[in-house]
Amino acid sequence: MDDGVEPVSVFLVEDHVVLRQALALVVDDEDDLRVVGQADRVRQARFRIAVERPDVVVIDVHLPDGSGLELCESVRAELPSTRIVVLTGDASPAIADRAAAVGVDALVLKHVGCDRLLDEVRHVAGRPTRRSEVRPIPPRRSTRRSPDQVAVARLTGQEREVLELVADGLSNRDVADRLYLAEKTVKNYMTSVMRKLGVRSRTAAALVATRARYAREQCTPVASDGQDPVCFVR
Repeated sequence: MDDGVEPVSVFLVEDHVVLRQALALVVDDEDDLRVVGQADRVRQARFRIAVERPDVVVIDVHLPDGSGLELCESVRAELPSTRIVVLTGDASPAIADRAAAVGVDALVLKHVGCDRLLDEVRHVAGRPTRRSEVRPIPPRRSTRRSPDQVAVARLTGQEREVLELVADGLSNRDVADRLYLAEKTVKNYMTSVMRKLGVRSRTAAALVATRARYAREQCTPVASDGQDPVCFVR
């Protein structure tokens, strides 16, 4: 940068190679941002991020060997000064709530334009944005939770992911394929979920998840340009 300020260092965690490489090109094309590393797995990312110590990490939610949100939790614990942007195609309140719980700084939907994503990276890094006129406001969230929300909150991150997919009507095999797990592992997760929720069937567990989902407040489209919002969780 010509003003003597170091560019914001960015680390990308995304398992879709084409998307990740495209993002890297877009970020490196900006004079105030630079990519310092890339990874497509949780394990690889955890090691590389600890070495690079980037200013900002951009993390996908669903990764082949685990949850991107659990990676966010470890990054927040190990590198508290590193800012975290979650990039996801899943706009469900469950993802936003979980992201907020693990300390994510911003959640960006994958279908927004690259300019919006770049501005979120700048924003969380404390740098001037290029399109400040389209800044959305934080989503409003109720401080009161329903009994179903409280029950679901007791589950681990992976258990919640499995339950949400079951509530969406997916079979154990479909859930296993979606989360890159063995079908037996999904069955074990659901056994644990039903025990913690105090129910005796997958259907009853799905009903608890559905009621909890509808009890949450959802993000409201507030961007002045009429685009879908970027949901801030911090």
